[in-house]
Amino acid sequence: MDRYFLTILEPFPFREKICGNQTLLLNGEKLAVEYNVLMLFYTQLKRYLKETGPDEVIDHFIQERKQTLLQRVAYSLPQRAVEKEVLRLLRKENISAVVIKGSAISQDIYKNINSRTSCDIDLLVKESDVAMADSILVTNGFTRSDLEPLPFLLYRRHHATYLPKIPGQQIPIELHWSFSIPGFFRLSSRQIWQQVQENKDGALKLSPQVNLIQLFMHHHMHALSQLRNVVDLFWGIYAYDNEIDWPDFTENIKQIGLLGTTKNSVRQIEALWPERSRQLRGLQILKNTTNKTVSFLPVYRLIKLEPNAGPLSVRDKIVSRLVLDSWSTRLFSFIKSVFPSPEILEELYKDHPNKGMIRNYFRYIRWRYFT
Repeated sequence: MDRYFLTILEPFPFREKICGNQTLLLNGEKLAVEYNVLMLFYTQLKRYLKETGPDEVIDHFIQERKQTLLQRVAYSLPQRAVEKEVLRLLRKENISAVVIKGSAISQDIYKNINSRTSCDIDLLVKESDVAMADSILVTNGFTRSDLEPLPFLLYRRHHATYLPKIPGQQIPIELHWSFSIPGFFRLSSRQIWQQVQENKDGALKLSPQVNLIQLFMHHHMHALSQLRNVVDLFWGIYAYDNEIDWPDFTENIKQIGLLGTTKNSVRQIEALWPERSRQLRGLQILKNTTNKTVSFLPVYRLIKLEPNAGPLSVRDKIVSRLVLDSWSTRLFSFIKSVFPSPEILEELYKDHPNKGMIRNYFRYIRWRYFT
C-alpha cells in the first residue's frame, strides 16, 4: 500500500519533514476516499503543518480543499443536534445512553471532532432498556427501519436502526445493546455497563478498555476487511498505551473470545506500519499473548489495496465465523444462523401456528439466505 498515505495516517507526532509532492497528495486523497478516511487524511495534513512548519505544496493543497472541509464540518452539525435531542429524550425517561463509534472515537482517541465522519449516530443502551428506548423513539417521530420484531433483533443482532420522519433530515439512529452478534463473543450488556464512565461534563462514555474491545469487535463485524477499522485500532492502542493494564486486558479478551480477532488485527497493523507498531508496548503484549495462546486459525484476513465499501459478501460472513476463537463457537454461530429457536420463529411468523414450524424454518432460511 502507498507508504506516503499510510505515514500521514499514523498517530505518532510528526518529528521531521516528509518528502512529498502533488502526485503523492492526490494519490493519498484518492485512497482516503476509497477507504473512508478522507477527513482524517485532511486533519493529519493540517497537523503535519502545525508540527513541522510551513510546506508550500501541502499549504496549497489544503487551501484548495477549504470549501470541502467546511462542508464536511457543516454536515456534522445537524448530526450533533439530533444526537443531543435523542439523548435528552432518553434521559427524560431515565434511560442511560452512551455515544459510541463515530463522534466518540473522534473525541476520545483522535482528539479531533472533525477527524472521523459518520453517516449515522450510534447510541448504546442497556439490553433491559431496549423496549422502552424503542417506544420513546417511535413516539417522538422516529421509524424503526428493521421490520423484524424486537425479540428477534435481540436474539439475532446487536442494534436496531431508526430514521426521523422529518423530510430532508434523514440521519439514522443506531440503537445498540451490544457490540456484536449474540453468540459470537462472551460479553454481556451488564459487563459493558460495569465499565461505563462519566467524562468532565457529566456525559457517559466507555472506559478505555471497553472502548478498545468495542473497536476489535466492530472490526470483526466487518469481516476484518476495512482499513478504517484497522486505523481506529492503531490509534486506539496508541491513545491508550499508557492507560490500559495490558496483562488484565489480554485476560479479558481471552475470556470474551477475542483472541483470534486480536491476532488478525495485530498482524494487519504490523503489515501496514512495521516500524511504528514495534514502538507500542500494548501492541507487543497483544502480539505475544495471541501468538502463545492461538497457535492455529483457519483463516487470516490481510488488508489489500482495494476499496472496501458495500455489504458483506457470503465469503466475508464465513470468514467472520472462522476467525472466532474455538471450533465449538464457530459451529454454534452457523447453527444459530440457520436454526433459530422456535420462540423466535413464532415472533417472526405469528400467522403460522406451531404445527407449521418446519415450514417456518424453510421460510426463514429462504428469507435469510436467498433474498
